[in-house]
Amino acid sequence: LGAMMWSGFATPLLAQIAAELRAAFPEELCDLMLQYVWAFKYDEGANAGINTHADDAAVNVNIWLTPDEENLEPDSGGLVIYDATVLGTNLTAADYNDPRTDGAARQRLIEETGRASVTVPHRQNRAVLFPSSRLHHTQPFSFRPGIRSRRINLTFLFGHKGLFCPARRRVAHVLHSQGDAAQPDTSAAAM
Repeated sequence: LGAMMWSGFATPLLAQIAAELRAAFPEELCDLMLQYVWAFKYDEGANAGINTHADDAAVNVNIWLTPDEENLEPDSGGLVIYDATVLGTNLTAADYNDPRTDGAARQRLIEETGRASVTVPHRQNRAVLFPSSRLHHTQPFSFRPGIRSRRINLTFLFGHKGLFCPARRRVAHVLHSQGDAAQPDTSAAAM
């Protein structure tokens, strides 16, 4: 079951959460506009979520809502976030997101980074922030049966792909204008 901002999943509470996220993470979210909000509640017996993809925004914030005791495998049910990014490529969203493709573009990007990734297991009320251009997918999961036990994730996308907070843009500009070979850290850990 999916609920999207553009199809009515837009409440004052979600706007409040977005504002509180921006206040809690000012260096990562600052003035980036909220672009999308959605939630997925998975079917009973489902053990797979969203396949490897990147999102069309600057920063993802994923929050898991299901209580931890409903997760039968506590080290699962979260996200795998690859070092691979679609930024700086000439790939289209269809190249790296369309499930009807063979996934060769995604796999090539992942292989180019030696499959380096971070795995973040499900925890209730855990917020995971990372650049939306990074390839990522849902970890396999196993939750107890019952309507109240199903895995639920709430996702906020802030800003437009390739844009970051003004302070981060200034750092990138300074490094570039000084001819310094160093690049600002846009890794998942730095976000």
